[in-house]
Amino acid sequence: MSKTKKYSTIGTVMLAGVLIAAPLSSFAEQLYNRLTVQDAVDIMKENDLQTEITLEDDDLDRWRTAFTPAPGYTPPAGNQNASSWPAAYRTHVEPLKRQANDQQDDYQILSGELQRESASYAQLFNYWLLERQMEVNETNLELAKRDLRNTRTQHQQGQVSQNDVVQAEIGVNSAQVSFDESKQNFDQLKYQINQKLDQSIPADIEIMVPELTFIPQGELNADAVKQKIFNNHGSLGFTKKMLEAYTKGHEVVTGDNFVVGNDTLPVYLEREVGYWNLQLRQQRQNLEILAYSFTDNLKRLENTIRLHEENVKQGEKLYAAANRSFEQGMSTFSDVEDARLNLLNTNMQLASAQKDYMEAKEEFRLFQEGHVPSQGF
Repeated sequence: MSKTKKYSTIGTVMLAGVLIAAPLSSFAEQLYNRLTVQDAVDIMKENDLQTEITLEDDDLDRWRTAFTPAPGYTPPAGNQNASSWPAAYRTHVEPLKRQANDQQDDYQILSGELQRESASYAQLFNYWLLERQMEVNETNLELAKRDLRNTRTQHQQGQVSQNDVVQAEIGVNSAQVSFDESKQNFDQLKYQINQKLDQSIPADIEIMVPELTFIPQGELNADAVKQKIFNNHGSLGFTKKMLEAYTKGHEVVTGDNFVVGNDTLPVYLEREVGYWNLQLRQQRQNLEILAYSFTDNLKRLENTIRLHEENVKQGEKLYAAANRSFEQGMSTFSDVEDARLNLLNTNMQLASAQKDYMEAKEEFRLFQEGHVPSQGF
């Protein structure tokens, strides 16, 4: 059963109480920010490429069976039917389809390599994060111990109560537990990485991560990235070559020198061209979303890091001020502990954001080299 797509030329939207009718081109470009739910549903249905591809693919099956020459058939040279479809297919279409398959094979190899590289970066940056978290917890433990010593000294001088000492002791125990847990997590990942590096499992290793630098804002222009991806991304190679193959076939059979033995042949080839154009559009849409997601995410993470860096500075000031106030008898130990835990939390948040940025930066580079990440943002 053939499928004919119905195109709507007029869209309707209620904007500021006025009913507006507009061509879909301007409707899509200007009014998408003020749609009713039904308007949005209608447009989304109209632009549902996957459904259209599936229906077209199913309908083209019988056409492909009818118009794809049997393997091994080669019209004899000089034959009067040399301009027949089998000859044109063997000469113009089949070589391009072979190139498409070769490109697909090459991309599968490249994709596998980039996926392994991406996974390795993710694991190593996670190792860096766990090491950083262990260092932060170790610093927190030392601060908790110092607070305990100061509290005991002040208790001996009669400046604070025994409850403050007990609270400080609990704080040290909690900090010790957090440090021990972070060290265990770090060691567990260290064992896995040592195994992959073909080293002794318990060996200490230092992963020297480059100093964190931010990608210039000019390189995070989503439109520019999108165009670069559309032109060069390896995942598009197969589809582009298949589109080229059937476009060439259609040009040949509609040329002046071609004898069309079946009037439906040009129709079939035109539909193949349309089908591969749909495939290319869908792939480009997916890559376009990734281009915007990557650039948005990197900008957000840069801003997040700067904010956390400022929070760490403020947290250090608050902790120092809380200690001075406690030593002067103007506050309780709870204020000191709250300030210390706040400093711990802000340092953890900063480390996590730094790790996320370093990983996203490498993922962005791999994306531009042909990688398609399996996880979203």
